[in-house]
Amino acid sequence: MAGNGVIVAKLAIIEEYLKKLQEYFPVSLEQFKTDWGLQKIVERSLQVMIESMIDIAERIVAQQGITPQKTAADTVKKLNEMGVIQNCDAYIKMVRFRNLVVHQYASIDMGMSYRAAMLILKWYASETSLFTSMLLSMWGYCTPLCRITLMILKNLLTR
Repeated sequence: MAGNGVIVAKLAIIEEYLKKLQEYFPVSLEQFKTDWGLQKIVERSLQVMIESMIDIAERIVAQQGITPQKTAADTVKKLNEMGVIQNCDAYIKMVRFRNLVVHQYASIDMGMSYRAAMLILKWYASETSLFTSMLLSMWGYCTPLCRITLMILKNLLTR
């Protein structure tokens, strides 16, 4: 699996969106709630990053020769069973948030979007993560984003 182009490309997408999001923060929750444009930027960015995470999960499962799962949540559960992630609850919350953004966009809680964006940016500034170790030990490669990706994915919607 070393050097997998799909995984690297998806990580690059996440990294690009994280860098762009940094340009819009810091702002207060009150400012966020009154800025419709910023809300839409954050919602779409979170959607794309979560979809990229799902694509990475699906790729990892496929490369192990496992039958594709029926849902993104099932794919996350499979990663848990494989030992790639230790707790799938936070990932499943992310999948649900993505579904909310895509299918129930009129009822999105702006506080939840704000907290998710702030958490992502917090971890983006971090220097270490379990994902780096996991990628290096399993596949022998890592992008700069690898240092923080797993922590983002595990903690995105837990607060």
